[in-house]
Amino acid sequence: MRGIFFITLLFVALGVNAQDKSFSLGLGYVFFGDGDYSGINYINSFQFPIFESMDLKIGAQIANAAETDEEYYYHRHNVFNFANNYNLVITPINFKIFSLSISTGAIWRYRTEIVFKSSKTVYTESGSPFRMIENEYNKSLDVGYNFDVTVLFRITEKVNVGLCGQFVGYNKGSGLYAVNLCLNYRL
Repeated sequence: MRGIFFITLLFVALGVNAQDKSFSLGLGYVFFGDGDYSGINYINSFQFPIFESMDLKIGAQIANAAETDEEYYYHRHNVFNFANNYNLVITPINFKIFSLSISTGAIWRYRTEIVFKSSKTVYTESGSPFRMIENEYNKSLDVGYNFDVTVLFRITEKVNVGLCGQFVGYNKGSGLYAVNLCLNYRL
């Protein structure tokens, strides 16, 4: 807690100002775990100033990733993630055409995961082969932390586009890394 306080004081002393109210949408690529499973990531957020040099960002995220086995054409591993986050945002670099912001905060998620366990061939009474697949189904509500770095380039007075890199860790289940293309609209 003292660390956040001292970082805030540092940015206040350097004259860092909060951003205007804004709404962001992002779409990108996600890696679950150690990069084992990749997929698609969608984010949206609403950001508004709470102190002179700090913003609060409230967001939602949907991520889905799957690994398939080409030989049998079934999903061996499928992860779906719905998350909601609350971040404190500091923007140390803010020029007319370019800004860089760093945010960190708490996140919770609902996760469903299908994990392939085994496959075996059994024969019916008529002697026809039949493949039996055993899967493990995991569902959980997890809490964790997230860290993002966002780079935005101003297109018009109200519209910005850029990239958002994101790392999320949870108390159980696999964390994720994501890179998103973002569209930001200043209100």
